[in-house]
Amino acid sequence: MALLDEPFYPVGPTTGSYVYMSGKPPGVAQNDFKNGLARMGGFWHRPNYFESYLLAASLLVTQGEQREDYDDIGLPAFYLQRHATELLLKNLLHWCVDIIELLAELYPSAGHQVSSRCCYVLKKSHDLRALLKALKKAAKRAGEPLPPEDLTKLVEALTQVEKSDHWSRYSHGYHESGKDFHHKTETTIPIVYLQRLLEKTANSVLVRSMGDETYESELHSTWVALNRALADRLESKK
Repeated sequence: MALLDEPFYPVGPTTGSYVYMSGKPPGVAQNDFKNGLARMGGFWHRPNYFESYLLAASLLVTQGEQREDYDDIGLPAFYLQRHATELLLKNLLHWCVDIIELLAELYPSAGHQVSSRCCYVLKKSHDLRALLKALKKAAKRAGEPLPPEDLTKLVEALTQVEKSDHWSRYSHGYHESGKDFHHKTETTIPIVYLQRLLEKTANSVLVRSMGDETYESELHSTWVALNRALADRLESKK
């Protein structure tokens, strides 16, 4: 089931980040910092995975800027950027799948159905292009608009860098002929551009603050209306 991720407000005690729904009490925050502890979990401190990876990528890029060299942070920063993008795509795809399934319940004879390919990509794939393609097809089946063009630009920019969907995770892949090392030739990563595009895309696509009018808020509105219609139908049959 799709989930409208919290938080709606930037609430970190000093950071102003979007990672957690609520900050920690000042005493707890100070003690955790003093003891080198990260704390997460529970209803009020459940991490938003997308925002976590987005923020981590941003901090790495900032560190590279301060060091006046992006090479050392390039690989992990790129991994965080592409993983954040994967989470973003799957989140939106979940919304579209849920909408299609609700339409199928409301209108059984209309032929609304989630494709097996869509289900496979959502559950198993790390391929950003495949996820974007599945999202666009699912949006059409759900009767929803296509995602903003910034999302397509982001996926294209990331996939132009990586040779495969595990390029930034491992030093090599496997083929029939044996190992295929990913970095036999030089690769240039536009790490700053990717971060800016990722953050711009997040702002136009996701609900990050109360009242945001974004692509996700449109999907959420449809989902709420369909759930309400289904509940009314069930209530009328009692």
